[in-house]
Amino acid sequence: MKPACLLLLLLPALQLTAQKKLKVETGKSGDTTWSTKYEKIYVSPGGKNAVGEILKSAVYKSKNGFLLALSIQTGRTSIMTIDEGAAAIIELEDGNLITLTSINMQESRRAASDYGCFISSFYRLSGPALRQLRINPIKSIVINSSAGKLIYKLKEKQADSISDQLGKFEPVN
Repeated sequence: MKPACLLLLLLPALQLTAQKKLKVETGKSGDTTWSTKYEKIYVSPGGKNAVGEILKSAVYKSKNGFLLALSIQTGRTSIMTIDEGAAAIIELEDGNLITLTSINMQESRRAASDYGCFISSFYRLSGPALRQLRINPIKSIVINSSAGKLIYKLKEKQADSISDQLGKFEPVN
């Protein structure tokens, strides 16, 4: 078999593999949303018999643009909120800061152990923020909540996680 024919046969398989990286949902109104899987970008164990800290991220894309979802598990408190408009500040390795605002109010859910909680918040990504997050590693993320500032200093191996998630979508101008 000629190499060109083999390439033509493999091309559909490669496209299917790339499409499996994104989850696709269609809402009642017929709108389609694509999303990445949640990925842990920060983990810190708690003390003896204590809940640690976990920060996960996912990226969503719909006809309205991109959203960054930040999901938090914390043992700092059992109850907290992230208000609509609350800031999440992302510090990039190059020193630039990106300030995102929460698009809605979120309340935490208590952990099954009755100690600690889980909460997720969604932040709209503008074109400039998208471009910066695609090419720059992240140094830290600070999330403002009713429990105070939640500070997550990312390790080098997680610094590109959000960039990698954004890379699963076609480039944005």
